[in-house]
Amino acid sequence: QEYKRVNGNTRVPRSSGSLGEWVHMQRKMYHKSDKNFMAKRAPRLESIGFEWRTRKYDLVSWDDNFQNLVKFGTENQHYNVPSPMDVTTQEEVGGASTQEQEEANRFYKWVKRTRAEYKSLMGGKSSRMLTEERVAKLRQIGFIV
Repeated sequence: QEYKRVNGNTRVPRSSGSLGEWVHMQRKMYHKSDKNFMAKRAPRLESIGFEWRTRKYDLVSWDDNFQNLVKFGTENQHYNVPSPMDVTTQEEVGGASTQEQEEANRFYKWVKRTRAEYKSLMGGKSSRMLTEERVAKLRQIGFIV
């Protein structure tokens, strides 16, 4: 409660010592749906507005990002996804909301990371992101050659 009063939220960084570790464990038990935790501690934490998710958005799966890439390529005839930071006015974004801009930024970063991962993979390093199947899918649409 004290952290929330001072900081205005319950997003305690894990690196904040014992409080950060404790908060991390509470979230872990919540996401595991631990029966005892859900019956006793979760309701108390919820009563003070405890935030179970530290991100304000849902993670997008690789497959969903890939489908967005296919759509982008079909609509634009290329895969050079522009940085949302290059867009200087709301009119250029078509009056996009902040949430749409954040999604566009995450997609741009995914495309950039995918290219970097592929380059690294071709340099002989391993990749946790790109499997052989994913590389084949990217080649099939012409994203990489």
